[in-house]
Amino acid sequence: LRPTDAKSLDRPPHRSKSLSSQTSLSHVVPPGLPSGTVVSLVRPAALRALSDIAGRYIASLGHTAAAFAEARGRTEPNVTDAVLALEDHALGGFPGAADPTRPLLCSGALAELAQFVAAVREVPFPKPLPRRDPGCGSVDGWESFAAAGRQPPLNHVPHWLPCFPEGWEERLRVRC
Repeated sequence: LRPTDAKSLDRPPHRSKSLSSQTSLSHVVPPGLPSGTVVSLVRPAALRALSDIAGRYIASLGHTAAAFAEARGRTEPNVTDAVLALEDHALGGFPGAADPTRPLLCSGALAELAQFVAAVREVPFPKPLPRRDPGCGSVDGWESFAAAGRQPPLNHVPHWLPCFPEGWEERLRVRC
């Protein structure tokens, strides 16, 4: 590690044009926190680090749930896979996790999560969270070929699928 001054810790690190959802969340949360709370006194760099850790944890849960689904021959995870991912990420385990005959929806992971949700007072965000569009960044980025009034460029592509992004043909030629 190299020494840094305190001001550089409060500046966001250089990122690409699209901010990650964790970074976006760390910019939305602080204005809505009441002044004087512990979290409102935290440096922006610490809040970014916390939201990055939480985002990575959630992404890891998603990857683990997807792996459980793939191991069972499914293309998308379901609630069972999400519960198994929660139990898999637990360091100390959960009550009943070792019993293979118990119903999965009676999981100790879900019970502890439900207890936490019941005990914590919900504080709504001051403004809506930014939505991440995996397409080209616009809401219309997922318009289907049929909605756009275009024919799919390849015969095997159904008309109800989203249009290909601009320049996809050039990228295909570069790879080959």
